[in-house]
Amino acid sequence: MNLLYQIALLLGICKCLTPNGTIQIKVGILMFYLDGTNDLADEIEGVFVRISQLNQNTSLIHPNATIVPTLLNNHGSKAQLIPQALDMALDGEIFIFGSGYSSMSIISSLILQNYQIPMCCGSSTNPTLGQKALYPNFFRTIPNDNAATLTMAQYLAFNGWHKIATINTDEDYGNGAISSFLNYASQYNITVLSRQLVETNVDANAANQIAQQIISAEARIIVYFGFAAEYEVIVQQATLAGCYGAGYFWIGTDGLQQMVPTTAYAGTSYLFPLERADGPVSDAFDAYWKANRLGVGNPGANVSSINSSGPFGYFHSSCVDLALLGFDALVKANGNNVTKLAN
Repeated sequence: MNLLYQIALLLGICKCLTPNGTIQIKVGILMFYLDGTNDLADEIEGVFVRISQLNQNTSLIHPNATIVPTLLNNHGSKAQLIPQALDMALDGEIFIFGSGYSSMSIISSLILQNYQIPMCCGSSTNPTLGQKALYPNFFRTIPNDNAATLTMAQYLAFNGWHKIATINTDEDYGNGAISSFLNYASQYNITVLSRQLVETNVDANAANQIAQQIISAEARIIVYFGFAAEYEVIVQQATLAGCYGAGYFWIGTDGLQQMVPTTAYAGTSYLFPLERADGPVSDAFDAYWKANRLGVGNPGANVSSINSSGPFGYFHSSCVDLALLGFDALVKANGNNVTKLAN
């Protein structure tokens, strides 16, 4: 029992030691899923599946230890996210997964760093989050937007596509991505014939104007930086205008990840970062996902129609590895402060 108490003290949460002598390692998931959609359901499920899988490993941390996740769904509201982050900090979670989008992760990190709680996200790509002086407790398992836009420029140049049109959504992700891309485009002799800005919640009339501008510029390669909701409206109008389909090539970055499980646009290519490598760990994770996905406690599981990890599911599951395998090493090295995990 002394060892169990030592681990409990190390966690900084004496209440994690239950009356029957088991240890509950509490972790928080600050994410959101929108009712009736699969938005972020795959990412949340990646965390739940990996935690469930690691709980079967009796050599991890201690045989009597169980990883206990708590999901707080803020429905994409920053106003709800703030009290949720505070609740998790005060409730004894030692690690936070989330918050899905960069703008949400920035808020979470700023709150949680005051409590010396590390967090990790598998889909927040804003380069600013890599500034350790500002976000010392934040980690990610996905390349940032600068890496993604450089890859886009290299991909276009490799194919000999030096005259293009761009569309970006008018918000943090779209504006940041297009700004980064334009810096690289000049290095690869890429000329932007038409640059269109799309408002969030774009209507059909505005989307039609974007399509007409593409036609007027005589652009055949269209690169999109933004999210799926606006893209679907634009594609509908571009199809009607005749600039989506044969003779045109449309390509988007990871902001379109929500479309992949549900929408089949034959005229769109996606440039996503590679999630996984082939090998026994990935194979075992895939097999566990397919066998257990509906039994791991994820409230969003019934929303998602996929039977294996989709876009970014692996990145989020890798956050679990980063946190819990790192914590396991800390415990076994007789560390005396859980905040050392962030180092």
